[in-house]
Amino acid sequence: MPGGRPKGSVGIKKRSQASSQQSLGQSLTQHQCDESDSDVEALQIEAVSSLATKITGLKSRMVKEFESLQQEFSKTIDDLRQSVEEIKAENTALKQRCSSLENRLKILEDNRLSHSQLINKNERFSRRNNIRIVGFTTQDGENCLEIAKKVLNEVGIQDCRLERAHRDGRSVPNRDRHILVKLSYYQDKVTTLKHAREALSSKRYYIIDDLTKIDLAEKRKYKSEVQELFQQGTRLRFTGGCWRGSTGGDFNFVFSLDIDKKGGQQRTNFRARNECISFMTGLSLIDIWRERNPRTENFTWTSNITPGLYCRLDFFLISRHIAHSVSESSHSPGIQSDHSFVNLSLTLANEKRGPGYWKIK
Repeated sequence: MPGGRPKGSVGIKKRSQASSQQSLGQSLTQHQCDESDSDVEALQIEAVSSLATKITGLKSRMVKEFESLQQEFSKTIDDLRQSVEEIKAENTALKQRCSSLENRLKILEDNRLSHSQLINKNERFSRRNNIRIVGFTTQDGENCLEIAKKVLNEVGIQDCRLERAHRDGRSVPNRDRHILVKLSYYQDKVTTLKHAREALSSKRYYIIDDLTKIDLAEKRKYKSEVQELFQQGTRLRFTGGCWRGSTGGDFNFVFSLDIDKKGGQQRTNFRARNECISFMTGLSLIDIWRERNPRTENFTWTSNITPGLYCRLDFFLISRHIAHSVSESSHSPGIQSDHSFVNLSLTLANEKRGPGYWKIK
């Protein structure tokens, strides 16, 4: 039997070497793995540390930036607060100035209105004796004084004394200018205006009062309402710058001896008073001043002969149906007279109008 190793077998020595090499390789591999894990852990620690450092730095920068922003924001808020306070102070000063200017403007407006009323009153007084003849045909070489005397004679004023008369107003085609007449006596004017409408009803000319520009505008303002009231039986007249009730004046009696008379004997013209009361009852008229002042003592006449004698002899009687339109009913001191003015103002703007229209006949 032949000796030696079988074909393809490895010897013991070689197997031993191979086994040693295998063990060494495993040891090296294990060592490499251990070293690799240590490196990874070290890298992780380093990365975490670096990240923590970065985070800490970022946080520090964020804190500093936040503090800086907070300071800037606080400064901005302080600046805005100061600006707001300055604006408030300026606004308060402007409000005070505006209030002062408004007060001054109101005073100026009141003064202007007061001066305008005084100027109009003075102008009205300067026209006290004036009348206007409207519609008289213009003639060549005419004498306005003679025309005025002729017209006044037709009215019933004989031997009337005139200061002057002349044409007045701007020229308008196909229209005669007014003849402005100044009478010497006021009573002649009163009588003229009282009888002119009836006396000149058949003439193409007529007589009117000489009004100021303001009074004329006030008269025209309510002419349609006044015309409608006239058609309803209520007569008004324009005097003293406003429309007034036509039933009024010096009645020479008192309604009540208790509150309408002071001093003197306790008597009055009872017959005239009773007739007036009957007249008022039939036409539904009221004493508007007494209606609004039921227990007030206020007198319109003072005796120049008997000291301490006072009476309310002057009053307006108006229709009860227009009492709500009366905006003022009062007394004021008279001028060069022992009687006081009796004032009556009507507000007709809110009166409901009927279907008719206003026209001049």
